[in-house]
Amino acid sequence: MCEVYKAEDSNLVRPVVVKILKEESRLHSWIVRKFQAGGLAQGLINHPCVETIFDIGTLPNVGQYW
Repeated sequence: MCEVYKAEDSNLVRPVVVKILKEESRLHSWIVRKFQAGGLAQGLINHPCVETIFDIGTLPNVGQYW
């Protein structure tokens, strides 16, 4: 459904994870909606065992990410 990358936030100088929908997943609107809803729901959780969501959006020429 998606690809996950380990990256670094250059502004905050800390590791982050970038999750991007695969191209074939972006062709199905229900998968895109589920991906967005999951990011929004996870963004409401504040717990040390759950990753913090910093951003949800669309990258140019890539598609949905969070």
